Amino acid sequence: MSKKLWIPLLSVFVLIAGIYTFLKLYPPLETGTIASNLDQTLYLVGVGNRGLSTIQLVNVTVNVEEAVPTETKVQTCDALTGFTLTDDYRTEELNGCGVRDLKDVVIKKGTSPAKTYAKQDQGTVTKQDLIYGVTVKNDLPIHTVNIKYKYFGIPLRLVVELD
Repeated sequence: MSKKLWIPLLSVFVLIAGIYTFLKLYPPLETGTIASNLDQTLYLVGVGNRGLSTIQLVNVTVNVEEAVPTETKVQTCDALTGFTLTDDYRTEELNGCGVRDLKDVVIKKGTSPAKTYAKQDQGTVTKQDLIYGVTVKNDLPIHTVNIKYKYFGIPLRLVVELD
């Protein structure tokens, strides 16, 4: 192949590798609140998006062996209401929070927990400020929550150590 073809191909490869490396070093999905029950079989992990686009949650597993949890739900609440740690989701709305299946939730941009905490400290948080909480229930104690998601179609993973 000629140099005219190699240079653009190499440039595209370097660009893609650079974007992927950047996303690995600075993932758009970040954690906030972490809460559990006493026997550590139920965890709520607050997550938010500090990226430029929405995040689609794909899958959640627990512990090192990546076991499938008994139940996984996502709470979508306003920052004034906050989360509720429960495994009873018989109603669609729980304390003002929407409770949905993992695959039905798209995390909007600008929902970084750090920004929300700063707004709470300043007293400027409103009902329009959304927070997201991934609730995971398992039969055995949970030590790690593995959240797989897509950002710009790129599969990424967030591992939350809970011990």
